[in-house]
Amino acid sequence: MNTPPMNTASLRQSHIEQIRTTFHEPPSLQAVAEQSAQVYLDERASERRFSAGLIHIGTPSQPGAYDYQSLPALLLERLARARPVYLVEDYHVVARRVRETYEPGGPTLAEVEQLVNACGPKLLAAYAQRLQAWWREPLAMNMTRWGYLSDDLLAMLYDAMPPPGLSREAFARRFPTHLLRPVRPDRQWSLAGDALRIYSVSLRRGRRHHPTTAIAAARTGRADRRVKRAAVQPGERGATAGRP
Repeated sequence: MNTPPMNTASLRQSHIEQIRTTFHEPPSLQAVAEQSAQVYLDERASERRFSAGLIHIGTPSQPGAYDYQSLPALLLERLARARPVYLVEDYHVVARRVRETYEPGGPTLAEVEQLVNACGPKLLAAYAQRLQAWWREPLAMNMTRWGYLSDDLLAMLYDAMPPPGLSREAFARRFPTHLLRPVRPDRQWSLAGDALRIYSVSLRRGRRHHPTTAIAAARTGRADRRVKRAAVQPGERGATAGRP
């Protein structure tokens, strides 16, 4: 028994779900803050074996009671406020979280204060580096997320229905598969490199524009120009590329 072909909407949704699966767990700023604090502790107090995620700082809320804030959360606060954090002896306390309770112990207040003011200002740069590394992580078939994203975007284009008034044959002439192929950043691509631009590609007949039929991603420079050229066969005037 032959399986009936999927309709255009189902194919499009299938590609969207693949993209969501590929990008569903990006690194969080909270996780990078904890990692930065752990590296700092390991470099300066490895023999004491502190766990950054379990260290909390208590601030008095009422006599004999404290409100506790985790060390990673304090790093985020330092980044957000853009000014030094000061911890006061006999006022703040350092504790370790043990299940649902807090027990005294951990680095000294002075050590925690130094850690927060050293790592907090660098947190955004550390997050950018971690995010770039995540983009370049090899997945199945030894391909990065960039590769899967470019493949899925092209697949969405190939599976799109031609706009009204345009046959499959005319659509194939305007979007030839032998010219439209993935142009992927190499493994050294970073935020310091060329910018990534997202283009919508719409078809035009005379002075009338048809609905947008595809989205293309390319880096600036030569790859940027290739996207525009690939949309139209030589001698034709039927397509335009522009940023949405």
